[in-house]
Amino acid sequence: MQQPSLESQSADRDATGGEPPAERASVTFRLALLPVALFIVTVLAFVAAQFGDARAPAQQWLNRNVGWLLAVEAAASVLLGAMAMAADRRRIVESAESVESRVESEESRVES
Repeated sequence: MQQPSLESQSADRDATGGEPPAERASVTFRLALLPVALFIVTVLAFVAAQFGDARAPAQQWLNRNVGWLLAVEAAASVLLGAMAMAADRRRIVESAESVESRVESEESRVES
């Protein structure tokens, strides 16, 4: 099996000489960020509302609905996070199988 050249190895390194550049986050990981961000905004809004006028319609609505709202946001965060991890795991396994099959075909080609 042929070793990669120094040029190709250095091309894979980032400008700082560290590890190869990381891949962009998958769509599922980006989707998982939405309910997390919404959860944070909801908590901050609830805390801020406690310092305002208790008769304000927005504060009354938030006080009535904050429990189920946070529960839905937390459940969505967990569900989308688990889906993102499963999709990432599947992508890694498929990539490893692809590399393995290329190596086997390369070895059989070299042997013949």
